[in-house]
Amino acid sequence: SQNRNQRIRINVYSGRTDFEKAYKNKMKFELGALYFHANSATMFNIETINLNTITFSNYTYKETNIAGYSNLSGSIKKVNYSIGLRAENTIAKGENATSSNLIIDKNYINFFPKAEIGIPIDSTNTITFDYAKSISRPNFSSTSQVSAYINPYFVWSNNIDLNPTITDAISLGYQYKDKSVRLSYNKIKNPVYYATSY
Repeated sequence: SQNRNQRIRINVYSGRTDFEKAYKNKMKFELGALYFHANSATMFNIETINLNTITFSNYTYKETNIAGYSNLSGSIKKVNYSIGLRAENTIAKGENATSSNLIIDKNYINFFPKAEIGIPIDSTNTITFDYAKSISRPNFSSTSQVSAYINPYFVWSNNIDLNPTITDAISLGYQYKDKSVRLSYNKIKNPVYYATSY
């Protein structure tokens, strides 16, 4: 049997600024920036009574995201368009209090373009094309060292080295009056799966 004492603390700080300008020719320009910082601390003390052992860990994870984006939208001869780009710089560091070496040390930049085009054939038929590259980050509890003891044979654990999931999505759509059909293709990088071992 085990006695488990686990604690997790997450602090998040963020701020953003946006600028938008509309022009007479129905064109709109958007510009913005985002700052995000998170600090999570995980501490656990696990005592295995029948083996008379104690496992202790004090893990700290810090992540900073700095992003900027721009978007231009409008219409040219009834063709509606929207084109944008977002750039993100991510700095992530994770360390254990018992070690002087970083367990997690990441610093990378990602670019996320997107484009939307709508072409009306006539008053009842429209063709649309969309492309977007997006990111989905794991929540901070999933990248902590906290684990859940279910029984002697099953322990639910997290992965401190999870990477964000990147998705490239392309779609082509056709709309006739109030009915529509869409064909989509998604390419996913670093998908997150759950696994079990016995």
